[in-house]
Amino acid sequence: MEINIDISDATKKIEALQKVHTERELNQLVYRAFSRAASKTKTILKQEIPKEYMVTPAVVGKHIGNGKVSMGGGASGPSCKIPIRGEKGTIGGFFKAKGGRRGWRSLRSGRYKVVGKIVKGNPSTLPSVMSHQGGNPPFRNYGSKLGGVTFTRKGKARLPIAKVVGIAVPQMPMNRAQDAVQENIQSFLMKRLEHEHAQMIGKCR
Repeated sequence: MEINIDISDATKKIEALQKVHTERELNQLVYRAFSRAASKTKTILKQEIPKEYMVTPAVVGKHIGNGKVSMGGGASGPSCKIPIRGEKGTIGGFFKAKGGRRGWRSLRSGRYKVVGKIVKGNPSTLPSVMSHQGGNPPFRNYGSKLGGVTFTRKGKARLPIAKVVGIAVPQMPMNRAQDAVQENIQSFLMKRLEHEHAQMIGKCR
């Protein structure tokens, strides 16, 4: 998954800089600005995502790859792709949870609720039945090799079972953390364009 950032203001800035710099200078300026913005994006994500979700900056950082800057051409213009990889997090594994029983008691529906800690300050109580995964209750067995991860049966039989999961790290920047992430990246890119422009002009004096 990749983050899509609105860079319309930066595009206008680049168009204005075309009147000041040669094509070679402008390409160099833009490439440097986008490269620095790509590096800064990882820091921004590590800062902003944990404000909204129950994940640490270190965990977020592990899911983010290196950015790749493309200068494009014509109408496409410059772009930067930052890959973010990761599967949906298990409730009781990736995300902390409470509620469960040991052994066969964990399968007794209606005796307890499973609560996942996914969103900061807003614990998520799982539904009494997982309608999209077979229509059975979620359960956590503390005393087994399942290790407290939440599962649900996919049918009436004992097996198969499926993990119950929450949001994935790649989805977080485009959900609750979206506004802060977008604003910070846009702001940093604009500053870098201005900085690179000022440095290039200074060298010409």
